[in-house]
Amino acid sequence: MKILYFFFVLIIMVPYYSYGAIPKVTAVSDSLFDDGDSIIVRGAGFGTHTLDTQWLGNNIEQGTNNSEIKLPTNWSTETTSSSRQCPVYTTEDKHGGSKSIKAFFPISSVYTSGFTLNKPGGFNSAYATWWFKPVPLTWATGSTSSSVGQFKMFRVTPGLGGGIYADQPHNWYWSQQLMGTSNPPMFENGNNMLINFCRSSSIPTYDTSCYAGDSTPASIYRSYGIKTNVWQRIEVWTETSTPNTKDGTISILIHRSEDGVPVPPVTFANYIRNTSTRETTDYPWKNIVWENYFGNGVDKGNFYIDDVFVQFNSQARVEIGNSSIWSQCTHREIQIPTKWNPRVGDVDSVKITVNKGSFSSGQAFLFIVDDNGNPSNGLPVNFK
Repeated sequence: MKILYFFFVLIIMVPYYSYGAIPKVTAVSDSLFDDGDSIIVRGAGFGTHTLDTQWLGNNIEQGTNNSEIKLPTNWSTETTSSSRQCPVYTTEDKHGGSKSIKAFFPISSVYTSGFTLNKPGGFNSAYATWWFKPVPLTWATGSTSSSVGQFKMFRVTPGLGGGIYADQPHNWYWSQQLMGTSNPPMFENGNNMLINFCRSSSIPTYDTSCYAGDSTPASIYRSYGIKTNVWQRIEVWTETSTPNTKDGTISILIHRSEDGVPVPPVTFANYIRNTSTRETTDYPWKNIVWENYFGNGVDKGNFYIDDVFVQFNSQARVEIGNSSIWSQCTHREIQIPTKWNPRVGDVDSVKITVNKGSFSSGQAFLFIVDDNGNPSNGLPVNFK
């Protein structure tokens, strides 16, 4: 009986492991999708998810046109002054739905128009994605597009304890600045996108140690940069390092459906567990900042942000693309998970709220991405 018993265990366990190694989507509760629909996705290999997420899509759609943005709990915005401008909801442009967030600089003394997500207690990893569309810039009097200009889009910052330096999300001197651009032409032809990798110094002053990996310099340029007058999606996956150890992660991807080419697996950065993000355990990441800073010779400008999604502790997610093969998608939209159930029998299930984004009616394909970044097969669905 012992021999038969162990043989039985073997034949039920081996298929379970191999079936769940890579995500597989087998069914959805309804194959006809519309914005806001609640859909159950079934399959295997989905893994677990804490559902510690933030989605600003509904907030943006419910905002009043031309009014200053009012974001949910744990979010903050700039307070409008002579140097700062709170972003507004706008119908001037949008990626999906009818509105977006407009960051703008109405007078030359305004240099930032941002907003911040604060994570109480800090976090060790985060996945963030959003859509972004800049318009052409105005150079300050006496400046030329061949010598000046700086834009700081997005970064992750630590909480540095008490006192004046506690949670100053726009004091970029001691933060991890993930994206910036300098040396114009800014945004022109998708060129000159600069990425800085800076770990916080133990002294909260302009004293940072910046580097991105064993052989990569602190600041790098990539030719596939931001373009004006085009909506582009940005994805960031980052994991904090062990103090003074190059085992952290910074992965940055930018893609545009207008380009008509498959989304590249890596656009800017793909430092997987080989970059340092902190010196001691005293400085965990705490803030995710859309700084939206223009300066150093840039006088005026504005840009639009839409469909902001953030989740902590996992890069597992649900996406809808325009090809049945993940690597051949030229357009993808994040979906909003509301339940991520463990395996029941031989089936995993995830419940999502549909985000149509800029998809029109017709066929698309649903994917599950696991916590290691592995995509599933694409299951055919249809948008109304």
